[in-house]
Amino acid sequence: MSLVSERLNVVRPSQTKVMAARAAELRDQGADVIALSQGEPDFDTPSAICEAGIRAIRDGKTRYTAVAGIKPLRAAIGESLRRDHGLDYGIDQITVGCGAKQVVFNALFASLDPGDEVVIPTPCWVSYPDMVVLAAGKPVLVACSELDGFKLRPRALEKAITPRTKWLMLNSPCNPTGAVYSRGDLLALAGVLREHAYVHVLSDDVYEKLIRVGYGAGPLALIKAMNLIQGQTSSHTSSISQHAALEALSGRRDHIKEFVRAFLERRDLVVAKLNQAKGLACHVPDGASYVSPLARGLSASAQADRNRQ
Repeated sequence: MSLVSERLNVVRPSQTKVMAARAAELRDQGADVIALSQGEPDFDTPSAICEAGIRAIRDGKTRYTAVAGIKPLRAAIGESLRRDHGLDYGIDQITVGCGAKQVVFNALFASLDPGDEVVIPTPCWVSYPDMVVLAAGKPVLVACSELDGFKLRPRALEKAITPRTKWLMLNSPCNPTGAVYSRGDLLALAGVLREHAYVHVLSDDVYEKLIRVGYGAGPLALIKAMNLIQGQTSSHTSSISQHAALEALSGRRDHIKEFVRAFLERRDLVVAKLNQAKGLACHVPDGASYVSPLARGLSASAQADRNRQ
């Protein structure tokens, strides 16, 4: 009998982490490496948020917290959702995790039964399909064309839904394409979902703002189930991080504009340089901090070289 569970035979390592580890290994060997795997901002955490975390340590706020997170933070999240999006979630419908990845996994693990399906538009974040598999579900990958802006269209969604579909996974802005769903795009998808009321939407809005913890808001029954899982795994998010996140949500947000400005400058520079490269083509992403260049020209050039040989 193997010590390691057989379920892991169908789960791949996070390719993002594999690439980051390889870059670190090469860097340790003295190589000059630019790592383009992880979407990790290089900005320092704003001083007010740092001070909030330090103050939590000095004030002795280093003990266990509620599994779902401290009430002031959940209240601040609720206020942020109301202020920014017109969404109304009670404090018990909000849970705080160590990051968006944990919150998404908890939601999947809390809701999927063996064989339940999750529709995932692709290109997508590399961890989505494997998290679905770990939760005993079946990822249904739907390819989204460059001609459609790498966004899921109603006809493709309709075709992907079956009686076993539990979730539609939406990530906007999208990792890795930077695609952003407009109000019209979402209304069109909602028209399909109204005909399949048993399908739920898991919206991963990780790039909405740059926050150091993750959080989720949803139906009370689902949040309670997610808290049950978290209580038996990580217990709760670091109390220090929670107090820092509280400052990030309720304090000044001037730094966000500066971060966005810097990302826009970098995006425009990278897209321009890629489009100058022979064989590459890159559209301007609508959001996030990613670009997705196409290399069809390089493939055609390589094929032509082979034909000449």
